[in-house]
Amino acid sequence: MGSFIEFLESRLVLAGNVTATAVGGELVIEADRRANGLYIDAGPGPDQIRITGDRFTGINGAASPVVFSGVRSLRMTLGRADDRVSIDGIYLQGGLTLDLGRGADVVTLSRTTVGGQLIVNGGGNEQGGDDRLQFEAVHSRGAVKINSGSRPLAASLRNSEFDQDSDFQSGNGADTLNIFQSTFAGRFVAQTGGGADTVALNASTFAVRPTIGTGDGDDSTLLGGSVFVRRPRIDGGAGVNSTDAEGFLLDFDFRNGSEGWTGGFSDIEPNRSGSFIAGLGQLPAELGISGTGFQFSGTNVSDDLFMFLKRSLGPAEGIQAGRQYRLTFTIDFASDAPSFNSGGVGGSPGSVYLKAGGTTIEPQSLAVNLRGYGRTGYLQMNVNKGNQIFGGPAASFVSAIDNGLRAEGGEIPPYVSLSRTHTHRQTISADSSGHLWLLVGTDSAFEGRTTLYYQRIRIAVTPVQ
Repeated sequence: MGSFIEFLESRLVLAGNVTATAVGGELVIEADRRANGLYIDAGPGPDQIRITGDRFTGINGAASPVVFSGVRSLRMTLGRADDRVSIDGIYLQGGLTLDLGRGADVVTLSRTTVGGQLIVNGGGNEQGGDDRLQFEAVHSRGAVKINSGSRPLAASLRNSEFDQDSDFQSGNGADTLNIFQSTFAGRFVAQTGGGADTVALNASTFAVRPTIGTGDGDDSTLLGGSVFVRRPRIDGGAGVNSTDAEGFLLDFDFRNGSEGWTGGFSDIEPNRSGSFIAGLGQLPAELGISGTGFQFSGTNVSDDLFMFLKRSLGPAEGIQAGRQYRLTFTIDFASDAPSFNSGGVGGSPGSVYLKAGGTTIEPQSLAVNLRGYGRTGYLQMNVNKGNQIFGGPAASFVSAIDNGLRAEGGEIPPYVSLSRTHTHRQTISADSSGHLWLLVGTDSAFEGRTTLYYQRIRIAVTPVQ
């Protein structure tokens, strides 16, 4: 519980409040219109539930945790702002109902058993914020009904068991349903709306033939390592659709923390490193989304600054020793680099180039001596990521980071959330232990300061025969 509360304490939002009452064995929680953070876990006694707010959220007007006894079911209604809720380690004899509000909410359900129905109703944000659902080690003995409402569905279910029918519905937009190492004993139905959707059923077991319907748009269905009593019934709708029997999807949302990624810098001289930032940072207020992103900030004194993220994948994610993989990235990031009416030394602020790829060995920034240039201890990558707009085997060019806005009167425009999808041109080999590395970064031709925030990275990992 401590790590969750510490993370929430970093959010700079107005104080909120939730009301909680228990009547007839049902605990009812209602959030107000401000951004709230809640941690719900088992209380010290049997059939007890404890509710803890972050330092910006009161429970029934008080700052201290509240414990309720005799709780058999739970109903929660969130408000209009961006709420974050973690439910961990509880047992409910009855049902669990979550009514999400109009904000961009993040709900995590872990190590929890639900005896009755598990229902999630999405609200959606008129400004474009989407809800995120994450289940880890959940056992639902009743039916599961998840409906994202008018907004896209973004749900991740891992290491969970579902004894009855499971139904997933969503609105229009780029939906993502990612299931990993889970068991479905009843009927499974996933119906997404229009848009470029991804449904990934990874290393899971389905006792009844699944039905998957994706609306109009270029959709992907990944079935990597799953066991089916009968092959799924798939209706992809209009568009360019694909089904892969072995591919799987990985989804990293930096509102949940670093997600195993680490940052670094290269193509710089140690004695001219200036002020560099790589780590979790609060998202800019103008995005209208609370929480964190993976922030990078650096001044390109070398005319070649490379700011990068890396992460290892292994057998736990489904990687097999010696196999070749194709990587398709969807990268959501926030940029304030203007597209128009801007300039700078060596190029405009938008002449910073996003790259993505992977390697067999760990990407590292190492000190080298560049003969003929008089550079000692110069930091360079140990893998070939190319230079500026040109890619290499380890990282290929995705796009520039400019945000489509104009710089007026020399003023930097506000941050804008951008999304880029890219398939790395090289296939990546896993090593003999079943590991490979992901690499995402920016290569700069702008001799000034760049600050951007990675919000979410999704990777479709497809084995190559």
